[in-house]
Amino acid sequence: MNKIRPSFRLIVIVLLLLFTNTFAQETGQKFLSKIPALPQNFCQANDDTIMKWNDKLLALKNEMIELQVNEKQQMEQAQSKAQPRMNIFESANIEKIQKLGEKVQGIETDINNILNEITSPFIEKRSIAEVKYQKMEEALEEQKKVAIQQGGKAENIIKRIHQLEQEKCGELSLLRKNYLTAFRSRLNELIELGAKENELSDEMIQLNDADYSFRTKYGLWLGFLETYVDELLHIYDDLPPRDKK
Repeated sequence: MNKIRPSFRLIVIVLLLLFTNTFAQETGQKFLSKIPALPQNFCQANDDTIMKWNDKLLALKNEMIELQVNEKQQMEQAQSKAQPRMNIFESANIEKIQKLGEKVQGIETDINNILNEITSPFIEKRSIAEVKYQKMEEALEEQKKVAIQQGGKAENIIKRIHQLEQEKCGELSLLRKNYLTAFRSRLNELIELGAKENELSDEMIQLNDADYSFRTKYGLWLGFLETYVDELLHIYDDLPPRDKK
């Protein structure tokens, strides 16, 4: 009985895909291990705490940016040396490119769905909370204005304004914490999808350019980690203005 032997090219493609996904996941975990745990109390943070948090994350972000910039330069150099394929417009190649494009679109749809599932609840709930507190803040500010105009004391109203600011910070920071936790829980999926799209993008370029052998190591998946770090840098945005030193 004859056995079907996989082609050498197929074996190479499968091995490259496995290596790319493994590298992305392992390197992604190394980056994530450098990120400090989410703070327990957002609203009581002092300047020193905020500065240390930002310094750690900015150093990590700069490391990611450097890797991406270097990789982009290497990719551009590889493309500049490659020659366009003479048979690019043959029906077989056009069909391959179309199929790869469809696969890329499918991955991008999956990515957009995940990002939408992460961000939409946060944006919606945050908007509702901000409108709620804005109305209460405006009402208290009007009461304070009237009390001062009438020569009365406004200490109790000012105290209530401060309390309201703390309540607002507590609610908004909890929403942000839940959002960041949800983002973190989906990062492995995003990293895997990003690595797959990197692989497909390399293959599409290879179909256009002869002798193109560059393989993207970071690319899209590292961009998702950078976006997550960017979001972490906004953790203390909801501190009450009077508590920001």
